[in-house]
Amino acid sequence: MIVIIIAFCIGFTGHGAGGGSKGGYKKATEAAEAALTAEYTGDAAAMMKLLPAKGKEYWEDDKNLTEKQLQDYMQNRMNTYGHKYDEVSVKVDDNSNPIENSKVTERVNSNYLDNYGITADEVIYFAECELTVDGEERDEGNDVYVYKYNGRWYSIYPEYHLIEDTDSE
Repeated sequence: MIVIIIAFCIGFTGHGAGGGSKGGYKKATEAAEAALTAEYTGDAAAMMKLLPAKGKEYWEDDKNLTEKQLQDYMQNRMNTYGHKYDEVSVKVDDNSNPIENSKVTERVNSNYLDNYGITADEVIYFAECELTVDGEERDEGNDVYVYKYNGRWYSIYPEYHLIEDTDSE
């Protein structure tokens, strides 16, 4: 009986599924596809799933916002500075020219994750993902960095919409 209750709780809360309620993704390719899809559909809720809890806490404190307000802030920035396409198709796999080395990991840790007080276990840069927006294949803007932290995969894409760019505002 206890096993059934635990299984129900895991299934009900989404902890057993891809993005789940705990954020992040089980696979690097899933995180990369989610990042590009969220970026090109302008979906801040999906983008927030690519930010670990420590990242959310950092930005909530930095901007003095609640989690909901932070998502609204990101949505506003995505609407203003981002992309918004109706049809987005993304495919990320071994043919996406994945680059994984210590310099890539070092760069992501020092440029992004240091602020959160976390360190990525692994970083992959997918340089050439298959991206189609509104029926047109894109050969620019089809790359993405993903990192593994605490067993889940996230992306640095949320950073682009949370960092203040004084030149564009």
